[in-house]
Amino acid sequence: DNTPKKELPKFSDILSISSDPEEIFTLLYPIGHGGFGTVYKAIHNETKTIYAIKIIDFIHGLKNKSFDDNDKKNNFNNLFFNFNYSSAQQESILMKLCHKSKYIVDYYGSYYSKKTNTFWLILEYCSAGSIIDLMLSMNRTYTEQEISTIMKNVLKGLILIHSKNLIHRDIKAANIFLSEDGYAKLGDFGVGTKLGIGVFFRNSKK
Repeated sequence: DNTPKKELPKFSDILSISSDPEEIFTLLYPIGHGGFGTVYKAIHNETKTIYAIKIIDFIHGLKNKSFDDNDKKNNFNNLFFNFNYSSAQQESILMKLCHKSKYIVDYYGSYYSKKTNTFWLILEYCSAGSIIDLMLSMNRTYTEQEISTIMKNVLKGLILIHSKNLIHRDIKAANIFLSEDGYAKLGDFGVGTKLGIGVFFRNSKK
């Protein structure tokens, strides 16, 4: 087949606000939920490449919240927005530091949607899902050999993460994903952090 292949889209490194992600991607259906957002299987409209997109809603926390007055509502709104925005920004920064590893879910860029006030993280789509998803679909537990292979991949991912002074802080079966080529990959850096000093960092001296 000599048909020229389209290049992968050149996504933003950290954040793009010049383009509306709703016009670039088509969301197919949700494939995961978490405290910081919902993950969708999505297709890039131009190249037809499949991605996983994590969408973080900055004002979701207000939908079922009641307040005695507008000042309290505005204060909560600002606090919730700043917390969610900081968490989303941090996750994109941490994932970029681990870009192109066989043992980490790949990160391609992020967008801010002005239409919906949401943050979109463009991630590698692991078609087999998480190791907990696969175990449930197989209706059996993993063999010792399968566990050994998964743990070997996870430990190699951790070696990379720790070499960059990062901490994942949420390693569990639901955050370990299986790629088409058979690698177990660490994903979901939503509560991850970096050793150091700063707004988003843990102080390694403590």
